[in-house]
Amino acid sequence: MTTSEALRLAYAPFLFVALGLLAYIGIKYSQGKELPRQKRLSIVGLASIVMLIGAGLYIASWLI
Repeated sequence: MTTSEALRLAYAPFLFVALGLLAYIGIKYSQGKELPRQKRLSIVGLASIVMLIGAGLYIASWLI
């Protein structure tokens, strides 16, 4: 397995985690239990960081 292939395999879990975090907010909202603003912003911030890591791995896989 080349480095490029390994990076392509590594980025998917990061994106699934980011989508899962955002889905958590949506599920809570659909249940009528809106999260407090601070908690919601911290989850969105964490999802953004995880998504940036995943996107960085994907871009790196094409550059290597």
